[in-house]
Amino acid sequence: DEIQLLQQLANDLSFGIASLRSQKAEQRLQASVLKVAAAVSASTGTEFFVQLARNMTDAVGAQGGCVLRLLPAPSGDVPRVSTLAAVLDGQMLPNREYSLEHTPTQMLLTQRSYVVPDGVEQLYPQAPVLREVGARAYAGQQLCNADGEIVGVVFVLFRQPLDDENFISSTLQIFAARASSEIDRQAADARIRSQASLLDKAQDAILVRDLDHRITYWNKSAERLYGWSQLQVLGQRVDELLYDDVSAFRRATQATLDQGEWTGELVQRHRDGTPIEVEGRWTLVRSEDGQPQSILAINTDIRQRKANEREIQR
Repeated sequence: DEIQLLQQLANDLSFGIASLRSQKAEQRLQASVLKVAAAVSASTGTEFFVQLARNMTDAVGAQGGCVLRLLPAPSGDVPRVSTLAAVLDGQMLPNREYSLEHTPTQMLLTQRSYVVPDGVEQLYPQAPVLREVGARAYAGQQLCNADGEIVGVVFVLFRQPLDDENFISSTLQIFAARASSEIDRQAADARIRSQASLLDKAQDAILVRDLDHRITYWNKSAERLYGWSQLQVLGQRVDELLYDDVSAFRRATQATLDQGEWTGELVQRHRDGTPIEVEGRWTLVRSEDGQPQSILAINTDIRQRKANEREIQR
């Protein structure tokens, strides 16, 4: 009877302990979900990576975490990385560059994820960051762009052995996906800025207007030719801004819509009201589904050429 009673008590205690563990795991999962949501909705740019490193480290209960960008390296050399954000014990560390040689992160160059549940410092004794943290466990995840190329890495460090590798790996995948998309977005923005700077170096006035004739792009040469800055003209109707007689403008616009392009001469006006003779090369820009979206206009100042022609005629 006493043994049966003790067995019932033991069963009750086991159930209670299992319930407490389950409740604790659920609370940890809820906290992680909140951290993930905070990281996903964070601002872009440098602040984004800072918030992501903090939230990623807190979500998995790590002591250290890092977001790395892969740097270009000559073929055959061990790649180098630069830190976009690094956190240790809640404090942000200064960004730096270093080689991946003799580090656990080097494994992520050939595999999607890599986890060392215990003894990572003994496996990689030459990795300085492991000694600085006093790490026993490591978990990392690749960052890949839309083409599947490795562009960076996220990893977290623990001073205690891991007891739930699957939870940590799946959580890191979420943070890695968001970090990858932000790196992709920043790279796309950099390409757009580079292309826009090339357009600003062009000698011709380049402007884009939507089908309601409202200006959406205005380069530096357009500012010099017409006298209005980009901020002053964005959203303005180009027919009201540049033309005294809009009949020629409407004919050229209709030809562009009908044929996809138009080339010819027009008389426009400067901000001060003086006439400007230009040669226009207009192209219809279509959306991905083939629908007309906007008109790209490249206008060349031909006042000097026309003056020379009149002088020859005279």
